[in-house]
Amino acid sequence: MVSRLVPRGLLYVAVKAQRPGNPEEEIVTENDYGYDYDRFFSYYTLDEMRAHLERLGLSLIHAEVPQAPSPGDWMQVIARK
Repeated sequence: MVSRLVPRGLLYVAVKAQRPGNPEEEIVTENDYGYDYDRFFSYYTLDEMRAHLERLGLSLIHAEVPQAPSPGDWMQVIARK
C-alpha cells in the first residue's frame, strides 16, 4: 500500500488498541448471526504502530488512542509518506 502513495500522500490505519494486562492476540468466538464463528484479533500499542510506520518510511502525523482501552476500542493513526 505504501508504494501506491504519492509523495506526501496520507495513509489512514485503524487497529484494535492493546489493553494493558491482556493478550496481544486472541481468537474470540462470537454469535452475531445465529451461529458461532471465530475471529482473530491482534492488538497494538502506539509505540508498535510508530515503529511499523517508521520502518515503512512513513511519518506519524496524527494518532487517537483510547485512554483506557476496552474491547472494541480502535486506535486511529494517520501517516504521511
